[in-house]
Amino acid sequence: MFHFTWQMGWPLFLTYEVDYLHTNEFWASIISTINGLAMAFGYRFWGKFSKKHGNSIALTIAAIGMSFAPFMYAMSTKINHVAYFVVITGLSVSGTLLLLINSLYEVAPRENRTSYIAFYNLVTNITLVIAPWVGMRLYQFTTIRTALVIVGILRFISGLLFILRYKRA
Repeated sequence: MFHFTWQMGWPLFLTYEVDYLHTNEFWASIISTINGLAMAFGYRFWGKFSKKHGNSIALTIAAIGMSFAPFMYAMSTKINHVAYFVVITGLSVSGTLLLLINSLYEVAPRENRTSYIAFYNLVTNITLVIAPWVGMRLYQFTTIRTALVIVGILRFISGLLFILRYKRA
C-alpha cells in the first residue's frame, strides 16, 4: 500500500507544478537542487536515527513525513512555496528509501534473499505502472487539489501501517 500511495502522487506533483504554478526550467532546477541537498543530508541523519531508535520507528516517521508533500502542494499558490517545503520532502524520501532497504534486509531470510529482493522489486514495479495512472484518474474525477489531499491522506494511512508492522514484530 505504501508504494502505491507514494507513486500515485508523482504525476500530480508535476501536473500541479506545470499547469497551476507555471514553473519553468529555472525553478525546476532550484527545486531539484534543494531536494538533492536535503536527501544527501537526510541519508546521514536517518542512518544515525535508525541506529539509535530502531529501523521500524524511523521508517514510520519518514513515511509519514512523505505524506505531507501532497498537502503542501495543495496549499501552494506559487512555485517558490514548493522550493521551501521540498526540504521536508527530500529528508523524508531519503529516510524512506534507506529504511525500506534496511527493513527488507531485516525481514528477508538469508537463504534465497536475492529472490525475495527480486520479488519486492517486481511488485513495486507493478505498482509503478498502475499507481500514477490511478492518481491521474483521481484528478480527472475531482480537482487537482482534491486529488492531492486524497493522496496525502492515503500516504498518511500507509505510513501508519508501518507502526502496525512495528508492533507485530
